[in-house]
Amino acid sequence: MASNIPYINAEISALVDKELMGTYNYSIDQLMEIAGLTVAKVINQEFMKKNNIKNIKIITLCGPGNNGGDGLVASRYLKEFGNDVEIYYPKKNNKNPLFGRLITQCENYDIKINEKILEKEEYEKIFEQCDIIVDALFGFSFKGEIREPFKTIIDAMKKFENKIISVDIPSGFDIDKGNIFETFIPKGLISLTLPKLCSKDFKGEHYLGGRFVPKKLFEKFKLNCDELYKNCEDLYVKI
Repeated sequence: MASNIPYINAEISALVDKELMGTYNYSIDQLMEIAGLTVAKVINQEFMKKNNIKNIKIITLCGPGNNGGDGLVASRYLKEFGNDVEIYYPKKNNKNPLFGRLITQCENYDIKINEKILEKEEYEKIFEQCDIIVDALFGFSFKGEIREPFKTIIDAMKKFENKIISVDIPSGFDIDKGNIFETFIPKGLISLTLPKLCSKDFKGEHYLGGRFVPKKLFEKFKLNCDELYKNCEDLYVKI
């Protein structure tokens, strides 16, 4: 278990991403692939294998931004790992062709993608029948109020906190201020790159992915992340 890992705010999170895609020349495709694989590995190894759980029903909730892209990639890997995976994607990203490619990849793995906007009771029935809910609706760039169709989904998630594993931050949280809309507290959280300020008091199972980030990038922002580089065999560490 890693300790003393720094938590970062919205400004530093955006600057790190900018550096990765600028100075270090990572493409968004690469970052999503690594993030999605990390999420899938944590779920498969930490939430399933360690509890001797196999072939479960997973619902992935994807938003239109990069967090949703991470969820699409994670879904593909989770299906490859032998799970029954279904994606709910009520607001597609039609502007970036990357998302079209990710959807096609999922469809070619026979993953059902639901694009209908449902009522709260319908989502609750769906969540009742699954084992894990992967929350990839909103990432750290989320701002403002929670609007439809996502408000209905998030309201329905409140009854199923013990099934939710959130990607990077719980959807609807303010990255710096936390759960200002009093939505839900997930069972698990898989932070990416570095944990965000909103997760500093998180009491559930918390993992950190993103150990592909060059150490000198963190050093540039005076972030002491030495613990992340002690053992680089895995893509993640437990916090």
